[in-house]
Amino acid sequence: MDGLRTNNSDQHDYWFELDDQENWMEYLNEQGYVVLKQVASTLQVETAIDLYWHHYQQLLDVDRNNIDTWQDWYLDRRGIQTKGPTIQSEAAWFIRGLPNVKQAFATIWDTEELIVSMDSLIIWKPWWLDDRWLPVTEGLHIDQNPFSKPEKLCVQGMMPLYEVTPEIGGLEVVPGSNNRVPEFRHRYPKFKGSGDFCVLANNDPMQGNGKLVLAEPGDLILWDSRTVHGGLVGNGEVSDTEPRLARLSQTVCMVPRSRASNKVLSQRKKGFEKGWGFTHWPNEDCITSLGSRSYEPIELSPEQLDLL
Repeated sequence: MDGLRTNNSDQHDYWFELDDQENWMEYLNEQGYVVLKQVASTLQVETAIDLYWHHYQQLLDVDRNNIDTWQDWYLDRRGIQTKGPTIQSEAAWFIRGLPNVKQAFATIWDTEELIVSMDSLIIWKPWWLDDRWLPVTEGLHIDQNPFSKPEKLCVQGMMPLYEVTPEIGGLEVVPGSNNRVPEFRHRYPKFKGSGDFCVLANNDPMQGNGKLVLAEPGDLILWDSRTVHGGLVGNGEVSDTEPRLARLSQTVCMVPRSRASNKVLSQRKKGFEKGWGFTHWPNEDCITSLGSRSYEPIELSPEQLDLL
C-alpha cells in the first residue's frame, strides 16, 4: 500500500513515544512542537487512505490508480481542503476517533472530556510529475492572537498519511517561538483587535529560521498555536512515478469540553448534521464552509460522538 512506513532508522530530538508523556510534554512546552510516533498503526493508516479515496471517488470523477483523471480535480493551491462534506467525511472522523489521538490530547489537557476540531484536510498532488500542481504556502504565521490569547490555549495537530521528507515538504516551525509572545506584541501592534491568523512580515527576524518537521505515516505532529509555523514545499527531487499523492494530512485538535458554551456545542452538532466546516478552535463556532444539498451525515461511533 502507498501509505506504508519506510524503514527510516534516523531519529530526531522531537520524536517521542506516546507513553513517554513527561518528556514529550516538556519538549512541547519548551519548543512549541513535537512528533508522537506511530499514534496510528500501519493498518489504520491504510484504512484512512482507502476511506479518503472512497470519498473522493464518490464525490468526483477521479480514479486513484489513473493519474490522468487528476487533471481536472480542483484543489486549493495551498492544498487546504475546507469543504464541509470532506471535513465531515468518514475518513476525517476515522482519524479523529483513533484512541491514541484522544490519549495525546487528554495528556495535554489532563482530562478525558474533550471535543475535537472539524477543520481542514491537506492534499498536495505530485507536482514533480506536473509542475502545474506545484503547491504554494501561506507563509509563516501564528494561529493565536498574541494580545487577546497570550496563554497556552490551543495545541494543533496533524496526522500525515504519507511520509514527510525534505523532497516533499510539509509543516515547518520556528522552535521555541511559542514562548516569545511579548516580541509579537511589540513588533505587531496591528494584531491587537484582529483575528487569530497573524502573518509575519517578510522582514521579520524569524523568517528563514523555520525547521521542517519530519514525520512518518501515522505519526501525530503537535504544535502550540502560538508557535510560528507554515507550509514548506520540498525540493521535488522525487524519483517515484507511481500515481500517489504527495501529501495527505488530516488536521486534528482537541480542547476540554468545559471550554465550550452550550451555544457552541449546539452549533457543532448542527454543523455535523448539515455538513459544515469549522476552524481549528473546537470551542468556537466559526463556520468556514457549508454542506452541499446532497450531504448526508455519517453514523458516528460512541467514541466519535463523545468528541462532538
